[in-house]
Amino acid sequence: MEKYERDMKFERLVRRGVAGDRESQEKLAELVGGRVWRYFWRVTHNEDVMADMVQDTLMKMLAGLKGLRDASRFWPWVYRIARNQATDYLRQKQQGDEVRFSVLDEYGLDNVLVDERCQPDRNAAGNELKSALRQAIRRLEGRSRAVVRMRSEGMSYSEIGDTVGVSEGSARVTFMRAKTTMMGHLAGLGFAEAARG
Repeated sequence: MEKYERDMKFERLVRRGVAGDRESQEKLAELVGGRVWRYFWRVTHNEDVMADMVQDTLMKMLAGLKGLRDASRFWPWVYRIARNQATDYLRQKQQGDEVRFSVLDEYGLDNVLVDERCQPDRNAAGNELKSALRQAIRRLEGRSRAVVRMRSEGMSYSEIGDTVGVSEGSARVTFMRAKTTMMGHLAGLGFAEAARG
């Protein structure tokens, strides 16, 4: 009886998340993050790559949640997303390609944030993208902007959550939503490839 009650409670949580309840979505992201973290560790044995894969999985989960018709199929659906992420990673690794998961990492978000002036360098397109990225960051609302800045400084989601006064899962979801918003802004400025990250 206890397992049945737990399952029913979880399905109610999923249905509330599907309906758009942010608190339920954050709780789901926290639960999913913990499970896929372990899965990706077994695949990558690389904490940075693993963190990006978890983020991308959570973003895809949150973006696709409204389309989930059967709450009891939540975990198989999430694991299919995670498995696809792992398959893509292994395929890229096997081909010898550098695995790119985030435009924020590739274009040195920390450098963009530390130096608000756009320093001239040999790559004009890189400067243009950095300028667009700074603009995208400035357009974020206060908490999201703060979370992006703290994450770029290397703070863990747990540390960010403590600093901002939210749970680790909520800090992770805030960062993912901010990243999605920034990617949309970059795509709108013509940085379509960079926005695909």
